[in-house]
Amino acid sequence: MVRCPNCGQETSGNTCEWCNYPIIRRVPKRRITSESRKAIEAEKRAAKQAREELAIAAREKARQVAEEARKAREAEIEAKKQAELEAKEKARQEAEEAKRAKEAEIEAKKQAELEAKERAKREAEEAKEKARQEAEEAIKAREAEIEARKQAEIEAKEKARQEAEEAKKAREAEIEARKQAEIEAKEKARQEAEEAIKAREAEIEARKQAEIEAKKRAEIEAREKAEEVAVPVEEAPAEAEEKAVRVVEGVNAELYKRAIEPLLSMPLDSEQVRNIEEYLEEIERIVEELNADRVGTGEAIQRLRDISAQLS
Repeated sequence: MVRCPNCGQETSGNTCEWCNYPIIRRVPKRRITSESRKAIEAEKRAAKQAREELAIAAREKARQVAEEARKAREAEIEAKKQAELEAKEKARQEAEEAKRAKEAEIEAKKQAELEAKERAKREAEEAKEKARQEAEEAIKAREAEIEARKQAEIEAKEKARQEAEEAKKAREAEIEARKQAEIEAKEKARQEAEEAIKAREAEIEARKQAEIEAKKRAEIEAREKAEEVAVPVEEAPAEAEEKAVRVVEGVNAELYKRAIEPLLSMPLDSEQVRNIEEYLEEIERIVEELNADRVGTGEAIQRLRDISAQLS
């Protein structure tokens, strides 16, 4: 590596790779002859010419470089001016845009405020209208509620009146049914009492008639038996009469027993007959108390049922 005597950059070769300046390299001294001298001179001349050409080329190139640098500086200055102008123009435009944006923002703010006021006014009117409608609806609802309450009260009163009438009718019907039941119960009790009395009278009459018939049959059979009995001659009249009386009494007792046995063989004994007589007397008392209203129909029916249960 050698240093270029022109630009000072390190390079290699016969010319500078940076500025194309010829590089003269030292060669070892050699024996100079005429021919070599001529060659050396020719070489020196060629080298000088080359140096001159290189110098000229370098100067031309330097001029060109300087010209290009000047043009570049001028272009740079022009570009800088243009950039400044553009920057100023851009700044002006940005300022104008900012101004317009600010004005638009102010205008938008004013418009937004106007719209907000208008919206608030509209919302206030709507709220007022809504409140008015709600108040009207509330009044209507209250009136409807009052009317419904009145109607409900009227319906309740009408329903209560109807229910009262129905209850009254039901009570009257119940009273009427109770009266009718009492009348029917009294009539039934009277009929049952009459039937019981008639049955008792018929039973007593049948018993009396049976006793009369039994006595009649006993007397007839006794007379027939007495006629068949012969009194011995050797016996005294008193003894014969006493014997005849004993025979007649025995016959009468036997006949009465045969006549009364069918009655005694009936399902009712003497105690039951007495009980039946007591029950009939109790039935007569119940009928008398029922007719005199000293006892209720229900109680009379219950007492009659108790008597019927005891008889069964």
